[in-house]
Amino acid sequence: MKAFITGATGFVGSHVARALAAHGADLRLLVRSTSRLDNIADLRRKQATGDLRDPGSLKERAMAGCEFVFHVAADYRLWVRDPEQMYRSNVEGTRAIIRRPRKAACGRVIYTSSVPRWALPVKVTSLGKIRLFPLKRWWAITSGQRFMAEQIALEAGNNGANVVLVNPTTPIGEYDIKPTPTGRIVVDFLNRKFPAMSIRD
Repeated sequence: MKAFITGATGFVGSHVARALAAHGADLRLLVRSTSRLDNIADLRRKQATGDLRDPGSLKERAMAGCEFVFHVAADYRLWVRDPEQMYRSNVEGTRAIIRRPRKAACGRVIYTSSVPRWALPVKVTSLGKIRLFPLKRWWAITSGQRFMAEQIALEAGNNGANVVLVNPTTPIGEYDIKPTPTGRIVVDFLNRKFPAMSIRD
């Protein structure tokens, strides 16, 4: 089995790559020129250098003949000052990855999203009332971009593409080398840097 994987140098993607390698898969991994390779250093694989923010760098020949394309890569940050780069990775990058396999005659695309993309764009006011975030602000946060990326995947599926969506919740564990924002919460708590509040009656 040949499998093309985006995000294999990251936390979840490296687990996907290892699970596939354990089943004897021939791995083709998309890596950025600046990616840390710690998580895949011991894996037998072929690498293709590219960046989701640059669709022209996603070469179809790297995917050619792959039975599965695992799109795991994402820019997972809770907040950024300029969300355009994150949007290009999460939304436009997903669009490019889903289009390429059809041109390269690949099989199924497995797109890893997340449960938070279900969240409605709401804000709870100090009075406990709920109001919608303006959509122009919602697209700038991770859950908004996940929602938009999933719409691309669903539309492709409705148009005949072989696409599967996967929605993990809150993965934690080894190989979270950055760490991710979720992993940072755990690390800060263990290092006693996590803020706490005591509430008394």
